[in-house]
Amino acid sequence: MKKNSFLFNERLFLILVLAVTFITRIALLKYRNFPEGDGFHYVSLAKYFMRGDFSSISTYWSLGWPGLIALFSLIFKTDVELSGRLLNALFGTGLIAVSYFFAKRFFNQRIARYAALLMAVNLYLVNFSTYCLIEGSYTFLIISIAFLGWVSLEKQKKRYYFLLGALLGFSYTVRSEAMVFMLIFLAMIVGRNYKKAWLHMTMLLLGLALVILPLVLFYRHQYGIWTLGSKGYPNLIHGEDTNSYRVIAELTDDFSESVYIKSVSDEIQRNGLFAYLYKNKFFIHRLALNYKRVLLYLPSQFLAIPFLGPVLFWLFFLLGSYTCLLKDKSWRIKYLYLLLFPALALALVALCFVEERKTTPFIPIFILIICTGIYHLETLL
Repeated sequence: MKKNSFLFNERLFLILVLAVTFITRIALLKYRNFPEGDGFHYVSLAKYFMRGDFSSISTYWSLGWPGLIALFSLIFKTDVELSGRLLNALFGTGLIAVSYFFAKRFFNQRIARYAALLMAVNLYLVNFSTYCLIEGSYTFLIISIAFLGWVSLEKQKKRYYFLLGALLGFSYTVRSEAMVFMLIFLAMIVGRNYKKAWLHMTMLLLGLALVILPLVLFYRHQYGIWTLGSKGYPNLIHGEDTNSYRVIAELTDDFSESVYIKSVSDEIQRNGLFAYLYKNKFFIHRLALNYKRVLLYLPSQFLAIPFLGPVLFWLFFLLGSYTCLLKDKSWRIKYLYLLLFPALALALVALCFVEERKTTPFIPIFILIICTGIYHLETLL
């Protein structure tokens, strides 16, 4: 009876949190009147998908997210823009469930409950769960990758690595920088079991390739080029003047590539790569500026957590770091594993064009560490 009561309480807690999370996000949809920023492009691409007009789809915009919007709109017969918002509301709710089970397996149930509650009320996560932007779905995918990646490393089963590769592949179609997480798992596979490393890496890459292959073949058929997409390329090689960001969104007449990419490619062919890098100083000056912006954005993200201002954020984060690194040494590797995701991704983002929303998908990672600090404080009281 006691065991059943415990299970009931856990289920009741999760059901209530998920219900409040979803209802809150749905209630906010009436305040969203127009697509936000890049959301306009994703809504337009989704409409092209639904009409079968693939000639207007370029290699610049990621196609996974507008493809999902179009599919959702076709199945449920809803407006395209509303479909994008509803999808993000579902992803935002799913984020709570995945984070809860991840934290429960990773740390303990107490921390899982703290994490679910904090993520449910975080205003940044709430907001991006009601936009047509990628961040809502991408945040869900990041925590899912971290969860499935940890399970794969624990289980050491081929099917888990295959599924992880497929998830990474799909995440890449949603946002190209997700590919950087492949580095984490390729290195960890070797470190975890070097005798089976080749087999597990093969399964990981196979799952990745099977998901990405249709996208590659589409680009090949549509434009006659072999490419994984050009979303990150112009951001990486862009000049120091970030105010000219709008230029990279302009496409050639056949929609095959960015006008900016074409001009850069022509210049490199004429003068050589090193001459281009020397002339434009590559991203050296912008690199320091972007890292500064990333670090300044992170504390402000947590202003959205009720009763958790910048001081308490740093205190609980430091307390959580102390708990994981020194107090409970069994959590040390888990702490470092969690930090690898924002560290690698933000290092990549800082090379490119930085916006505040680029740091939002890593809020759940930091909340997990904060919750270990809250848990440690609770044990002391």
